[in-house]
Amino acid sequence: MTPTSNDNSNQNRMEIPVDTIAFVLPLFVFLLVVQFFYEDFAGDTIDAGATDASPKTVRYMYAIGTQVLIAASFLVAFGAIYRKHFPIRISAWPFAIGTLGVVLWIFLSELGIEEKIGSLIAPGTFSSDRPAFNPFEQIPADSTRWTFLGLRFALLAIFVPIIEELFLRGWLVRWIHDVDWKEVKYSGLSFAAIAAPTAYGVLTHSEKLAALVWFSLITWMMLKTKNFWDCVLAHAITNLLLGLYVIWSGNWQLW
Repeated sequence: MTPTSNDNSNQNRMEIPVDTIAFVLPLFVFLLVVQFFYEDFAGDTIDAGATDASPKTVRYMYAIGTQVLIAASFLVAFGAIYRKHFPIRISAWPFAIGTLGVVLWIFLSELGIEEKIGSLIAPGTFSSDRPAFNPFEQIPADSTRWTFLGLRFALLAIFVPIIEELFLRGWLVRWIHDVDWKEVKYSGLSFAAIAAPTAYGVLTHSEKLAALVWFSLITWMMLKTKNFWDCVLAHAITNLLLGLYVIWSGNWQLW
């Protein structure tokens, strides 16, 4: 029996949009792990004389390890799709922008503007501080501590920059500009598309002012170089330097 045109139409509507899944699903799953499996590790304490981390901190480590494993699996599974959309190339811009970005992030975060403004509007409601977790105090065993730091830096400097930029500048920017997004380039984008990554950053980070400036800076570079992988590398450089600064300075709330 020959299918009718209506049968073909229904079949097309039922096709799974693999490209959309590839760009959106990794961040969605990452955020689910944060929502449901991250412990309230910041207020955790360890018993005097303890030889290893508390069960709560260990569960937090497992959650981070799960995120690393899931993100790596997605990148392997969908790698061909990403390379099809964005052949891998980089310029010199990410090294400058990523370094400038971490300086701006630290400076603006330390100002505490959000908390000051919040105290005027609704005292005690707004805070720019994240929970602080010091692995050198809360993980006594060296092997466990270095495992934690390895996982944390892998997430911070490799997997988060990739999956977040895949969602933001790989899919969201282009989809907002045109729902038929696969052929959209970084030229002639609408204002809403350009503003979307910054709006996301402000909504998902407690350091609102720093997020406003940093995400806008990366978008500016995106429009200048028109290169997706420049955005990923700049993001990775900022996160790596921020992690190193946190360890050096002890400002653990910036993790």
